[in-house]
Amino acid sequence: MALYDTPITTLEDAKRYFQAMGCSGFHMCREYPARYEEFRGLNVSRDLQRQWAEESVSGTLAELRSGTLDRQRLWAVHSRMTDIVKGWGMTPFLEEVHEVTCVIESAMPQRDRMLVAETIVGRQDLSVRPGYIFQSLDAGNEPLARKFAAQARRLVDQPFPKENPEPLYPGEDLEQRRQCLLANLAATERACGIE
Repeated sequence: MALYDTPITTLEDAKRYFQAMGCSGFHMCREYPARYEEFRGLNVSRDLQRQWAEESVSGTLAELRSGTLDRQRLWAVHSRMTDIVKGWGMTPFLEEVHEVTCVIESAMPQRDRMLVAETIVGRQDLSVRPGYIFQSLDAGNEPLARKFAAQARRLVDQPFPKENPEPLYPGEDLEQRRQCLLANLAATERACGIE
């Protein structure tokens, strides 16, 4: 029986479901509304949810550091972790996110390195201060903001070949996307005063 088919009747059930859904009320509600209602019926406190989210991030950091993940899965696992860190505003984990990204960056395929760099820079308008560079600066950690900026640049330092061997979408020009990311990175550095 799948996790999503199992009624949520205990806190342990709720924790498994919460973590499987990326520690996100939005995903719980959207994907499995009946399970979400059962989850809500247990009145899990926000503090306990945060504790579970922190446990999930810690576990994912350990998984990424282990070196046992298939290189094709690194970005997906990293992305799941970064969604939790950003969604819960877990600034104490930013240094560890930077460190674990250093560990995995050379093992990732080129396209996935670009996706991680986009997460670091942010995919939204600069006015909402997206990404880890802004988040680090807003937490008062300019040195870490600079490290993230340098890391993003390093992740996309190589142009994509003209034949686009790994497009995300049919017809996508990965080199054009990389150039756009580099322009966004430069704009972010200017906005943060760290160029």
